[in-house]
Amino acid sequence: RLKEAIENPEVKVLFDCHSLVPIGPSGAPDPLRWSKDIVLGNNGNPRGEPDPSLGDITCPVEAIQMIKEGFINGGFSVSVNQPYSGGFITTHYGLELIKKGKMSLQIEINQDLYVDKESLQLDRNRLGEISNRLQQIFRHIAREI
Repeated sequence: RLKEAIENPEVKVLFDCHSLVPIGPSGAPDPLRWSKDIVLGNNGNPRGEPDPSLGDITCPVEAIQMIKEGFINGGFSVSVNQPYSGGFITTHYGLELIKKGKMSLQIEINQDLYVDKESLQLDRNRLGEISNRLQQIFRHIAREI
């Protein structure tokens, strides 16, 4: 289904969204380090530019910077490619998409935004508020791309 969706000429961007734990576990690339609210990954460096050790980027620098600003304007703290620069879906499909003038971007959303720290249960009120903010940001991104 994913392959079919990205072949659709109306699809311009593949967003690969994930839930991010607030502190990296001991075996992660970011052990015991606090994460931002949002981590954007395009297989590049912290500015979204190509990193020769990783290969080609999956989302143009101008686009990732516009998306980053959208999240910042929505009240989120944001990092680019730190600690994660994109997984299999982002890179595998993204490298195909970029050749077609499209793009792929991994978006990690910090669980601290919608999970209660004490009970580790979903906080439905916070989730609703975050959901509304994210919808506004994605509508802005859709208009800009």
